[in-house]
Amino acid sequence: MNAPARARRPQQAAGPRDQGSWERISTALDDAMGPGRTAGSWTQWCCPVHENDGRRHRPSLSAKYLPDRGRTKVMCHAGCPDEQVLDAVGLKVSDLYDEPRQRGQRTYSAGPGRQRPRLPAKKVSRADRALKAAGMPLVQAKKTDHGAKKTPWKQVATYPYMRADGTVAGEVIRREAEFERGRDKEFHQKRWNSKTGRMEAGGFEAIPYQLPMVLDAISNGRVIYVVEGEKDVASAEAAGLVATCNAGGALSWTPGHAKWLEGAGTVVIVADRDTAGYRRADKVATSLSGLVERVRVVEAATGKDLTDHLQCGHEIGELCPIPYLDPYTRPTARSGPGADAGPQQSQSTHTPAAETEPVSAASSPHPGGTAEMPKYMMAPDLDDAPADNSSDIEHAGAQLSMFWRLLLNQLLTYAQKLAEQRRKDLETLAEREAAQREADEERLAAERKAVETRLQAMKEQGWHTASREELAAAITDARAWAPDSEPAQQAWYSLRQHLFREYGIYVNDNDEVQTQGSPAEVSAEIAAKQQFRATSERTRKAQDRMVQQVAAVEGLDQSVREQLYADIREWATTPNPKTLDDLGKKLAAAKVPDRVRDQIRFTAVYLAPHTAERDEDRDRRAPSLTGTHLLRSMEAPLVDPGEETKPRVDQMLVSYQDQLRAGMVTDRTRGALGKAVAMLTPEDQKIARDRGVQIRKDPTAKFEPLWPDHVDRDELTTTVQMYAALRPQADRAVVTAGDYGAGEATALRENASKYRRKIVAALTKGQGLHDLERDQLSCVLRDVDAGQSAPAMLWADDRSAAAVDSERADILARETTRIHRKQLTEILSTSQVDHQAVRAVRADIDRVMEDQVHLAAGRMSYRDYGEHGSQDRLAVAMAGAGIAEPLRNRAINHIDDAAGNAAIDGKQAQRIRDRWADRTDAVIAARTPAKPAFNSPEHKAEMEAALEADGLDSDQVAQRMAAASGRANPPSTAVKRAPGQGGSRRTSPGSGVHRVHHRNNDRGEPGYGR
Repeated sequence: MNAPARARRPQQAAGPRDQGSWERISTALDDAMGPGRTAGSWTQWCCPVHENDGRRHRPSLSAKYLPDRGRTKVMCHAGCPDEQVLDAVGLKVSDLYDEPRQRGQRTYSAGPGRQRPRLPAKKVSRADRALKAAGMPLVQAKKTDHGAKKTPWKQVATYPYMRADGTVAGEVIRREAEFERGRDKEFHQKRWNSKTGRMEAGGFEAIPYQLPMVLDAISNGRVIYVVEGEKDVASAEAAGLVATCNAGGALSWTPGHAKWLEGAGTVVIVADRDTAGYRRADKVATSLSGLVERVRVVEAATGKDLTDHLQCGHEIGELCPIPYLDPYTRPTARSGPGADAGPQQSQSTHTPAAETEPVSAASSPHPGGTAEMPKYMMAPDLDDAPADNSSDIEHAGAQLSMFWRLLLNQLLTYAQKLAEQRRKDLETLAEREAAQREADEERLAAERKAVETRLQAMKEQGWHTASREELAAAITDARAWAPDSEPAQQAWYSLRQHLFREYGIYVNDNDEVQTQGSPAEVSAEIAAKQQFRATSERTRKAQDRMVQQVAAVEGLDQSVREQLYADIREWATTPNPKTLDDLGKKLAAAKVPDRVRDQIRFTAVYLAPHTAERDEDRDRRAPSLTGTHLLRSMEAPLVDPGEETKPRVDQMLVSYQDQLRAGMVTDRTRGALGKAVAMLTPEDQKIARDRGVQIRKDPTAKFEPLWPDHVDRDELTTTVQMYAALRPQADRAVVTAGDYGAGEATALRENASKYRRKIVAALTKGQGLHDLERDQLSCVLRDVDAGQSAPAMLWADDRSAAAVDSERADILARETTRIHRKQLTEILSTSQVDHQAVRAVRADIDRVMEDQVHLAAGRMSYRDYGEHGSQDRLAVAMAGAGIAEPLRNRAINHIDDAAGNAAIDGKQAQRIRDRWADRTDAVIAARTPAKPAFNSPEHKAEMEAALEADGLDSDQVAQRMAAASGRANPPSTAVKRAPGQGGSRRTSPGSGVHRVHHRNNDRGEPGYGR
């Protein structure tokens, strides 16, 4: 039998259903696939086209008799045509009718003079069009017969499906087995029974895989990738993406899955390259219509799915849009695989997403013009970019050589056109009047002089110090003016030598661009030079700043200064923690103040991060250095907190005005605004408070920013990250297209230049930046040009440094907890423990480890950890799952040790947060003017002015003043902390009682009666 035996439906009285077409169809299907089973008015069989492989299937072929039409209807839910289904059981389409239809015979009743109705043309779906364009069959091919089974089915992976609140809904289990002709896999689902506390066989609700992560990515505006299986989700996550899929196979996606993606900006559907994959992509795209802003449909450049694509070395931007399925790809004779070739060629011909032309205005899903460049072509997630991309240096070097070769071809062609135009101008000058000719000659002479001056200055400073844009402009000027200017000709000769030394590119006298050496040798040499230049520039800037700081110290003899300058130069030759520590000792011996010594150490680590890198062979005892540690050890902030706060105060004032205009509650905004204003100097505080009074009086008025030229560090950080991501993409696009002027390369280059101009503007004109921060920005621009990324610590102000410390603590907490979890898994992964028992306590293990993450990050105290009870619940769950007591004790002891270590790390993280908070409190206390005594004349005058500013009339002001005069002391004096007891209070009143009665209620656990 090809299908499992099913009970024959009971015999009924003879009627039309048991005669004619129904008898032919049902008998043929019973003989071929086994007895069918009744489902309502339909009867179901396994499809003889795609389910005739001898394995167990859920029947997908349905049939029923239509007595009013005298025929039988057959429908395959997988899309197999009726002709193929009938042909597989030896029948024809005519066998669907009780009486064979004759040519010209009517099967409908028509009155006199009525014409036969014209049947509507069969609608061709997008998936059918895409399959036809790709040269693939419209019906999924039969599954490969792997022969007899050689090994038993073995479970290889378990994929838990979690709801939005983090609770487990069920899991998908992947099993594999070896057969005579290869390896096969199968999947089955289990759902969580909250009553029994175990998994049981059966499906669960329609939720996407990794749902909590997907919802978090949607709220952060990230791109969501929809793939076909959990294995592809893991591959996407390894590439830094956020991906999801559905349980139950390719065609099991439903609108219930789609509703969870509502509000996403861009959803990229990665289709498997087969019939089912294309049809699934069409189904997913249709279900997302109206729910998300943009949908892209792509496939792997090599292989079947996303995993094959990444394992073959392709990048995410090289995924190929699928014509007819992707709304941003115009179907043409050359778009998509297989357009001009047969099925064999169609599997290897692709159009990468980065090369796809945008759809025209007529076919664009966005009304009014060409569609925007899809977001998924950008870097996957800038927030997850590594702080150091030294592994990409070799790749960046290979790009630079090819980039400069293409750029030179473009520049030389342009320079030749300029020279030819200049010759024509000279010929025109000869025909003009003498006066006009003299004026034009003076203009040309001035231009030549300016170019010569500019080229000479760059040459003296060194071509290697120029940015890429400056070097490109110098090449154009030198080559264009070389025939008419001796200095320009010398500069052009010097530039040719520089290009040969730096990039291995030789330009001969005929302006022909050539390269010497193999690409590997050239790229390795370029990478080493670029990295060395960027590192040397950082060390040089740090050395200059350190010398300036020593020079500013008063009371030092000139001989002592010169010796310290020599010591700083000695550190610069071999910058590392040990030499920096030696320099600190020499500074202390020279009686340099502690404040200056701290600034020098911070300057070295901040501008030259390689200083903090330890040499394991030579510097095993050298201290570990971090910029944030050195910064918070200073007595006072290096960057004035008021200068850093000014842009944020402007933004808060705009939010405050918008909320007032809309009639919203402003308590939270006013509280944050008051704390930010307290960081300003007294003069700036008055300016900000006056603006607040003006906004309260007229929320509809237009106000200019108070400090428009001050640099917003958060906004500039995003700009730096975008530039660091787009610059290498632009170079890669030039090399891929083989043309410096290619459309996509030009667009990326212009976009990157836009971000660079913003950085340069902030560097040269922005206010509120420290000199060290300007040096850091300058070095970052050079790092990006050399193929490196921005450092983790971009700014030197306290708020940014505190954020770096907090992020570092979170990363350390999660990494430490991951190691402890792995060790716990190894303890429970023994032959004495049933795998089902381990799976039963998995949710409790997750809860314990999540608490330990909070504990290690300093966001939970050790007492709170114990009161939460997650560890006790895990012990109970292990006992209930049947895990032996010795193993339970061993696991609990390991968790206790891990919690103790996490508590130590958490205390350190909390001490660091408290240190930053104390520094902030100290600034606020120093800049807060002393308040007049309560009920003093000055206090009454201030109170009266404040009430009038709030819009109260004279009677209301008098009533408030009378009520205030009746108090002996203000309510604020009830709770006050001494200055030496840790600063201001950091918890809200009543939080302790709330914690007792509603303990851990935010985690969905009981409060009262626990």
